[in-house]
Amino acid sequence: MRRGVRSFLIVILVLAALGGGSVYGWQWWLTGRLIEKTDNAFIHADITAVSPKVGGYVSEVLVDDNVSVAAGDVLLRIEDSSFRAEVARARAELAEKRAALANLDQRRALQTALISEAEAAVRAAQANADRSLKELRRAGALADQGWATRRRHDDAVAEERGAEAEVARARARLTAEKRQRAVIDSERAEVEAEIERSEAELTLAEINLRHTVVNAPASGVVGNLRVERGEYVRPGARLAAVVPLQDVWIVANYKETQLIRMKPGQQVVVEVDTFPGVTVQGRVDSVSPASGAQFSLLPPDNATGNYTKVVQRIPVKIVLEPGHALEGRLRPGMSVVTRVDTRTEAQRKRSARGLRGLAVDATTREGGN
Repeated sequence: MRRGVRSFLIVILVLAALGGGSVYGWQWWLTGRLIEKTDNAFIHADITAVSPKVGGYVSEVLVDDNVSVAAGDVLLRIEDSSFRAEVARARAELAEKRAALANLDQRRALQTALISEAEAAVRAAQANADRSLKELRRAGALADQGWATRRRHDDAVAEERGAEAEVARARARLTAEKRQRAVIDSERAEVEAEIERSEAELTLAEINLRHTVVNAPASGVVGNLRVERGEYVRPGARLAAVVPLQDVWIVANYKETQLIRMKPGQQVVVEVDTFPGVTVQGRVDSVSPASGAQFSLLPPDNATGNYTKVVQRIPVKIVLEPGHALEGRLRPGMSVVTRVDTRTEAQRKRSARGLRGLAVDATTREGGN
């Protein structure tokens, strides 16, 4: 009797094992083999470095580690007395150059008036020369006919030559006045260039003064603060970091053999080691154009005799769906497990039908029992 019961139990256990194995195998065939999983995945974020653009002594630090800030918030200030003095010097120099330009404008206006006067003198001298030439011709004609003395003709010649000399002097003066205006124009162009340079120096001084206030480059949480009041900082030195916890993503390093069906847009289930039992939804954003080894400091050189084939890892970027359960609680560097659903829509429908069939069969068996 006992032997029969034992045999019956063994048969039941074998059938149950076979049934469970069949169900698991069927589920794996429908779904499991198309889900790509890896635990070589970590959370990333655009960690923005906080660095001053000018050097100087820190006069005030307004934040601490792990404090939330908004983009543009003041993080620290650098002593600005020397920068204010530089702005004042640049403004004074610019004012001096502008005054020099105004003086040249006045000189040019005066020179233009002198040129107009010289042009009028040339016209008057030329008119007098024309009149003297006519008188000379008239006196010559009268002298040839005996109606005028030779002396009168000689006086007319002298007067005409004097008038021509006056025209030459007037033209020479006009040329000199124009050349003087050209000199003023040249000086004016030089001063204008100096004004542009002074304006650029003033702009640079004002920019440097503004840079004595170091603002948050983005919204996030301050971390790795490395500066204290009174400390001298240099331009470009990394003083802190701002981590945007609301905008994180995942980089999962999948084996190259797992990428056969993987493509952007596929759904991903993410489990975070820090929060066991909690899953968040995401999607594949992009696949790296090269393996992680290719971007290392020393890429592998396989052109040697000691080659050992190693399965390569390809980084896959995964973005999380907005409003997920762990929003704001994830930190860059946390380890996660990702499962990418590489099934097509048709495969999902077949999986759903197959799983429903298994559920119906199980219900039927329970009802029969």
